[in-house]
Amino acid sequence: MTRPLLLLDIDGVLNPYGSPQPPAGYTEHRLFPGEEPVRVNPVHGTWITEASAVLDIA
Repeated sequence: MTRPLLLLDIDGVLNPYGSPQPPAGYTEHRLFPGEEPVRVNPVHGTWITEASAVLDIA
């Protein structure tokens, strides 16, 4: 049996940008000098892990 496929776009969807401060719950990481920071929310990792029990995620 084939599992459903979730094509997960993270840039700008799970990684909000364009505001001076990260939203509540997000941690900001500066990976590349002169570029926008990467903002992550650890709750998303939990969601993605739970979803991977029933979906293939790419």
